[in-house]
Amino acid sequence: MKTNKSAIITYSGMAVSIILLIFAIVGVGAGALYVQFERNAAQKKIEIAAMERQSREQELARQLDEKVRLAESGSLKREQEKFELFEKVISNAQWVDMKDVGRGKATGKAWLAFYAEKTYVRMRAAGLLESRGSNYYEGWIMKNSKSNEFFLAGNIDLSADGAGIIDLVLDGDKTDFRTIVITNEPNDGNPIPDIHILEGIFSSKLKPDDFKVVLE
Repeated sequence: MKTNKSAIITYSGMAVSIILLIFAIVGVGAGALYVQFERNAAQKKIEIAAMERQSREQELARQLDEKVRLAESGSLKREQEKFELFEKVISNAQWVDMKDVGRGKATGKAWLAFYAEKTYVRMRAAGLLESRGSNYYEGWIMKNSKSNEFFLAGNIDLSADGAGIIDLVLDGDKTDFRTIVITNEPNDGNPIPDIHILEGIFSSKLKPDDFKVVLE
């Protein structure tokens, strides 16, 4: 039986074409798989980078929180130390009763001391009447009740029963300002003391050294 050469060639060509087609399909598939693999790898890198960035941000936030906590802790500690020192100084300070000079029934007490190059003042009042309108109470230390030499100690926040307290620390020795006054002030912006309500005057017989406090 004779074989038709042209048929063989045709079949061979078809086989080659089929093989090439298969290779092409496989190649395309492999290429697609490779591209997908690269995409997955790139996405994984992005995810890892994002996780690392988030981890760094969380660590930085933790460190910042720790610094804030330590700062607040240190600040609170310093404030506590200042408070304790103030109480120690005042407990050893000269004091005087404050008298009502405003025709009311208020009472008060004032403390004055010098320690570590600072002047410590405390005013405590009770029985103050509620201020009318926008008026308010302020504390002062003066050379005398009629002097224009004075320091404003601050406003008094009254409790329901008319009690209030002011604490003040001034640089330097101000113990020659021996008149302690609480006034009732109109809300007019005037920096001069207005109506005197309570006054406490330390004796002129007290020497500067009498106001000095020594703490162990």
